[in-house]
Formats: sequence, structure tokens, C-alpha cells
Amino acid sequence: MKCQGCGYNINIEDKFCPHCGRQNDFALEHNESMEKFEEEFRSTKEEVVTNSKRFNSYTGKITIIALLALLICLSFIGQYFSYEIRDNINERNATKKAKEYIPILDEYQENRDIDGFVHFIAENGLQYVHRGQFEKYYYAYNLSTAYLRMEEYIIQLRGFDYYQYNYYTKPEIITNICSQIKTIKNYLDRGTYTWNDDITTGVQGEYMDYVRELTEDTLATYFDLTDEEAASIWELSDAKLGIMLEEKYIDE
Repeated sequence: MKCQGCGYNINIEDKFCPHCGRQNDFALEHNESMEKFEEEFRSTKEEVVTNSKRFNSYTGKITIIALLALLICLSFIGQYFSYEIRDNINERNATKKAKEYIPILDEYQENRDIDGFVHFIAENGLQYVHRGQFEKYYYAYNLSTAYLRMEEYIIQLRGFDYYQYNYYTKPEIITNICSQIKTIKNYLDRGTYTWNDDITTGVQGEYMDYVRELTEDTLATYFDLTDEEAASIWELSDAKLGIMLEEKYIDE
């Protein structure tokens, strides 16, 4: 499967994308399914062991292997179709309420309300709808969530010395900030994920440009960047960007 943030290939059990750091929304569902599978596996195994006493050793082993293989296949098939069913349900519900949802989403974008935009999409399950008339909002949602995650990491960095426990070190936090900037850049880059002009023009295009400017302003404020340095973040490699932010970071 692919990360919803940067498109990087990830495993379904990965809690976070190893490329951009985004939380894998499917990991929790997967873990719950695997726990249920393990419970079923243990129960089935006990039953198989009891029944296998009636057979010879070789036959018993083959039976156990076959049952386990079947359970594993059924688990993955069920997991795959559960995602497909969920996406289809969300898409059908969104289509039914398109006349209600689209004006609200456009208003959030026109008002430059990133938090409201992201919250409305998540609240109504639209983050899984990436086709048809909601396609452009899907890209704007991922762009917006990357910016908000960048903000969260900056807050962690600024308050690092005030917290008793910190999950990341300061260099790791800066690396996470750089990962989110890269995700923002990918969604801003016309043609990286799509060639649909509707996604990068009109109200949608203005909103994306606003997120770009806000990203530059936020980094300039918290890392004391000049306007030229802030504008250069889109052209720098991850390594050079990380070095610049580390050098510019003011440890209060």
C-alpha cells in the first residue's frame, strides 16, 4: 500500500510512514484485525491439536499447516475488501451530499481556514474519497495535514526544554519538519500526483498558494529565515534543508 501523505510504499502494519512520518490510518485497523486473527488462530490450533491425535504425525502437521495458511489468506482477503467497502461507502455518501459539502469546503478554502477545512473532511470521512468531484479536496486535505503536522513539530521543538519527556530528539524533530515540508512541496508541485488542472486552479489553486506562503512565513518566523532563505526551501535537498534549519534554530 502507499502512504496517503507522500505516496511512499509502506507496509500495512507500519504505524508511521518511514519516508514522511505520517501516521498510517490503516495500521490500527490492521492491528485489531491481526489480534482477532491471532485469537482465532489460537482457538483453531487447540482444536486441530486435539483432533490430530486421531491421525499419524505427518497427517497432523499437514492439516495444521493447511488450516493456518487458509486463515492467513482469509485474513488478508478480508482486510483488503474491508478497505474497499469502506472507501466505496464513503464515496457514495459523499456523492449524495455533494451539494451540501462542496460549498462548505469551498468556503473553508476561501477563508483560508486550514484547521476547519481539515476537521470537516475528517469528520465526514472525505479523506478517503479521492475520485470524481471530491478529488481536488483530497489533495488539498493531504497538503493541509502536512502543514499542520509541520506546525506540531515546530511547537514540539520550541517547547522541547519545557517537557519532562520528549519522544524525539531535537535533530529528529527537525528531520520530521523537513519530511512534512517535502510532502507539502510534492502536493504543491503541479503534476507530482495529478495532471488534473481543476486541482491547481481557481479557488483550489489560490488555497494551495496560500499554504505555500504560510509555510514560508511560519519557517521564517520560527527559524529566523530571511525572505530569500524561506523561498529557497522548495529547491533544497532534505539534507541541506535540515542543515539550514539546524543552523538557524534559536534554542531559547
